[in-house]
Amino acid sequence: MPSTWNEDYKNIRDEFAQAETKIKQIEHVTGRLKTPSINELRYVAKHLLDAIEEDVGSARYNRLISEILSHCHRAIYDAMEIGILYYEKQIRLFKQDYRKVQITDVIKDYPKHLVSVNTTIVNIAETINRNSDSEAELVQKRDDIQKQFEQVETIAREFEAARPELNKLVRKRRQTTLIVCTTVSGLVVAILTLAYMIISTQSAQ
Repeated sequence: MPSTWNEDYKNIRDEFAQAETKIKQIEHVTGRLKTPSINELRYVAKHLLDAIEEDVGSARYNRLISEILSHCHRAIYDAMEIGILYYEKQIRLFKQDYRKVQITDVIKDYPKHLVSVNTTIVNIAETINRNSDSEAELVQKRDDIQKQFEQVETIAREFEAARPELNKLVRKRRQTTLIVCTTVSGLVVAILTLAYMIISTQSAQ
């Protein structure tokens, strides 16, 4: 086939390989194979077969090549989105687990990290129903969400790494609470005993 096909095929192969790598990465993180990204790659295969039958450089050929690349970009975007939402869920569980201790004693930038993750989630929510008309916009969205995924992943891993130290704080808090409860219980018993003795003395008189 003409050199234009060779160039287009190389671009498609590279983009497909990148999408496949990202999907496998998220599969490894979440333990599941996610349907949206896989569906995008199915469309890649379908359009590729259609493009082979067209004349290189024709309007339909060019449209199919553009759609193929767009599906590759969307496959990456969908995979990264799923990864971000997975880590965001883990972060919410982390917040719940350590809601009663001072997390900033262990993770100094904890509030800043939470703001960063929340901003990313808001951006995804604003983008999720927005269709991009150009390949350049899709490429930009793809690149942006990959950076966001890396940031959220780094934060989530930092939180997980902090669990041993935070567990120490949890145990210390429980011990302190136990001591306080024991002390208070002892005081209550002492007060009740004293009150009983006073009442008994007064009754005897």
